[in-house]
Amino acid sequence: MIRSAYHPRQLLADLGADVIKVEEVSRGDDTRSWSPPSAPLAESAPAEASHLPPESAYFLAVNRNKRSITVNFKHPDGLEILKKMIKQSDVLVENFVSGKLATMGLGWEVNTNFRPSDNLLSLKQDCKKINPRLIYTSITGYGQTGPYQQAAGYDVIIEAEAGLMHITGEPDRPPAKVGVAATDIATGLYAHGAIMAALLSRQQTGKGVWIDCNLFESQFRLLAKKILEQPELSDDPRFSTNGARVKNRDTLIQIITDVLERHTRDHWIEKFTGLGVPFGPINNIEQTFNHPQAVARGAVIEVEVSYDLCFAKNPQPAHVL
Repeated sequence: MIRSAYHPRQLLADLGADVIKVEEVSRGDDTRSWSPPSAPLAESAPAEASHLPPESAYFLAVNRNKRSITVNFKHPDGLEILKKMIKQSDVLVENFVSGKLATMGLGWEVNTNFRPSDNLLSLKQDCKKINPRLIYTSITGYGQTGPYQQAAGYDVIIEAEAGLMHITGEPDRPPAKVGVAATDIATGLYAHGAIMAALLSRQQTGKGVWIDCNLFESQFRLLAKKILEQPELSDDPRFSTNGARVKNRDTLIQIITDVLERHTRDHWIEKFTGLGVPFGPINNIEQTFNHPQAVARGAVIEVEVSYDLCFAKNPQPAHVL
């Protein structure tokens, strides 16, 4: 889900918007340290940033034309800074797990007609009061409602669970992931389109909206210790950092594969569920259409036509709440 939130903001910045990226205080965005290649911080960088690692080529590419600040979400003063920014902003794009910002008083206001199963009404929802014209855009793995709303999701997880890996690769080979983060990029494009449409609508209505965009519908150390029962991996210098894991990826993949092959897919689904670990089975098309999250969010709509046929209407990737 990393690229999916970067992409709409990147496109808005390319079109001339003043985009301010809010980063974690202690180390900044995780992708700053994705390397190689990377570049040292500019000599003009403030002293407060001296502890940060060299900036990766990936970070620089997907954050072009943006400004950055760091804010402590856990401190009241940090939240006040965010609220002042929200009051002056046209668009907010966030990719926290569903409901996380609402618990800080930075949620929106739920449209009670959106889904009968919605359970977000008890959360604090203040951004609409701060700025009624705000276009509030939430990008998640599975959306703001449904049984999977609290699940974390990354591109490759959704590729597997929403059926894309099942139709990718050679006929006589196992399912394969797409070479780039296609689901992330597609979700970002859907979000960008929804934001532009919302801005146009606001010119006529004067009102902001909450956009719910998610990876699942767009592409229809805990793990080692508690699930794989390999506690020594967390202390192994070969796997202690992202760079070390990349260098030794073949060894790490083989270790994990050997453990996963001991049990069935359903066994691992049960083990992973509820732990906050991003995961997903590789589903075929039938399993994708019958997925509990797709059913709960009404992602598949049957369209009756003549000749005794019934077609499934394409899922809606970006909802207005």
